Amino acid sequence: AQLANPFAADISLFDVQFDTSANKWVPWMKTVPEYTIAPEADVNSITVPTVDSVRIASIVRTLLQSRRPTLVVGPTGTGKTVTVKEELNALDHNKWSTLMITFSARTLASQVQDIIEGKLDKRRKFVLGPPHGMRCAILVDDLNMPQKGTYGAQPPIELLRQWMDHGGWYDTKANVFKQLQDIQFVAAMGPPGGGRNQITARFVRHFNVVSVLPFGQESLTRIFTKIITWFLDKFEGKFKSVGGPIVSASIDVYRTVMADLLPTPTKSHYVFNLRDLVRIFQGMLRAKPDYIPEPVVLVRLWVHESQRVFQDRLVSSEDEEWLRGKLRELVDQHFGPKGFQGQDVFPSGDRRLFFGSFINSNEENVVYEEYMDMHVIKENVEKHLDNYNSISKNPMPLVLFRAAIEHVARIHRIIGIPGGNALLIGVGGSGRQSLARLAAAMHDYHTYQIEITKSYGMEEWREDLKKMMLKSGKTGDPVSFIFSDTQLKLEAFLEDINNLLNNGEVPNLFAPDETEGIIGELRPQCKELGITSPTGIFGWFVERVKNNLHICLCMSPIGDGLRTRLRQFPSLINCCTIDWFHEWPPDALDAVAGNFLERMELTSAGEGVVDKLTQVCVNIQQTVIDATAKYKAELRRMNYVTPPLYLRLLQTFKSVMESKRGEVSAVKKRYDVGLDKLLNTAEQVATMQAELEALKPQLIVKSAEADEMMVVIQRDQAEADKTKAIVEKEEAECKVQADEAGKLKASCE
Repeated sequence: AQLANPFAADISLFDVQFDTSANKWVPWMKTVPEYTIAPEADVNSITVPTVDSVRIASIVRTLLQSRRPTLVVGPTGTGKTVTVKEELNALDHNKWSTLMITFSARTLASQVQDIIEGKLDKRRKFVLGPPHGMRCAILVDDLNMPQKGTYGAQPPIELLRQWMDHGGWYDTKANVFKQLQDIQFVAAMGPPGGGRNQITARFVRHFNVVSVLPFGQESLTRIFTKIITWFLDKFEGKFKSVGGPIVSASIDVYRTVMADLLPTPTKSHYVFNLRDLVRIFQGMLRAKPDYIPEPVVLVRLWVHESQRVFQDRLVSSEDEEWLRGKLRELVDQHFGPKGFQGQDVFPSGDRRLFFGSFINSNEENVVYEEYMDMHVIKENVEKHLDNYNSISKNPMPLVLFRAAIEHVARIHRIIGIPGGNALLIGVGGSGRQSLARLAAAMHDYHTYQIEITKSYGMEEWREDLKKMMLKSGKTGDPVSFIFSDTQLKLEAFLEDINNLLNNGEVPNLFAPDETEGIIGELRPQCKELGITSPTGIFGWFVERVKNNLHICLCMSPIGDGLRTRLRQFPSLINCCTIDWFHEWPPDALDAVAGNFLERMELTSAGEGVVDKLTQVCVNIQQTVIDATAKYKAELRRMNYVTPPLYLRLLQTFKSVMESKRGEVSAVKKRYDVGLDKLLNTAEQVATMQAELEALKPQLIVKSAEADEMMVVIQRDQAEADKTKAIVEKEEAECKVQADEAGKLKASCE
């Protein structure tokens, strides 16, 4: 005989649970208490239960208590890891210890073995396990991420399969078999594809596989309606009417982006999941009723947050324009019946929607509000830059054009959210690191950057990570860690960053004595919060690190490096908000060139020369950019016109200008010296002429005296000539007599 269906027509067996105490079927949502959000709840702690999450949690709980390995499979953002974590945290800490491992494409079997063995005690020779009387539940996230080897094996998975088949694995140093007792695995993974691999059936056969489907429209509406209703309870009644449209419009823009903006080799980061939808509401919940005067401002805030989450990662102006058009359509569709049209929400002209918290905020009160005047924004950011340069050992001579200010505001918004991390993608020299430092300084965060040397390796890297984690987790100070792909000396660095982004910790980073020291220092604070177990205290430390350590990754889209890393380390997309740095627009080129040329003191060349030279430089750069686009279209080859090339153009002009100035200065100096000598000579000649004029009467007298003397001399000379003739005659006679006397003397001898 056919059994009658005990359920309503629209209810299936998957929607109900059998209540053994009442001996009847009850809907899953009836098995949990009605969820209410506390008025002062932290945004990151809000987890709205749905039929899917309650069902999965119950199954995982049952399998844990039954000591059965569990594998939860589902797309990214469906709450797999969150659900399993909540069940692990709900376990009795006196009977259970927990460990979480996140796999990536670079995870090694030796790393997994060291992490697991590091959390276990030595029970006897070659036997490991948790403390006696306890079991250890090990959560392995992204199970299918490890790369396959030449012959299709995934070493980390083969290591875990060895334990499931034989109860242990081999010690790689002593070459002996180790047994691991009282442990069980709970794993989570996404479906194969996009860097995730198909895992061997020999491993899957050990698990109870639970599939998690993407949230349906009903579940999404329930989750975000609950959140937006809780948020709008703080506002006046006139704001209630926009709560429903905000939820439906958010879901529509998420589904539209998912369907139309698909990843390609050049747009490998066009990967969207429910975390992006959550980020829209996460940004909106920062607003306070005192600074949102009208419902239309709240609608503008929704558009702004949607743009920050989806538009900021787009690589082309065409994609951005497409998204703005979709947002305008959604505003008309969802908010039109409430009296709000696109022209009421979207600013006219070149002005863009701008919300921030860096003008009127202070330590006690963060004011997330709309900014209308770009000049006020620029003046405030420049003031922060001046403050930074006045106290920094390495001041930054930045030119704050509009695009740079927008990027600063975006980074400031990202790291202002607890647990907010940024992935800044742009070519070298586009200002990623400088603007990240400025945004951190605007928050008064401690900024940390590593210094790469020849001897820098894993040991130094791990020490730097310890310093950042202790500052952000133990003392509770916000830290901004800025890391560039040029500092990526070892790919293992990204493995640790992947773990930090996912879990807030790096497995086995702290030695046992260091862990005990952290627990001992935090015990008084945790005791006030009702946390007493060592595992709970260290978990609170890790959660504090995750909220206070803001990682800003700066990567270049040139080459295959970015695409490969995004595929190997999915947390770079899933746990980061992406900000794509486009090529500098003409107004940026104009501002940079104008600032550069003004410092060259060209005003002596005449009015308007600086403006004309600025326009020439902009035209040169723009011409090269246009030629590059043509080059790519015709030959399919890429040539990158980066900001450093533009700065090099300006620097070349400056060098040539200084060289020519030197040459002209040298020639001018030579002419100046010649003119000075001519002037001095002319002055000397004039002086001599004056002296000669003064001496002219004396010269006449002296000339007459000289003439008279010449007459006397001539007379005396005539007499002297006569005397000379007489003397010469007598001399000749004397010579004759002397010759004769000589002859006579010679004859006598």
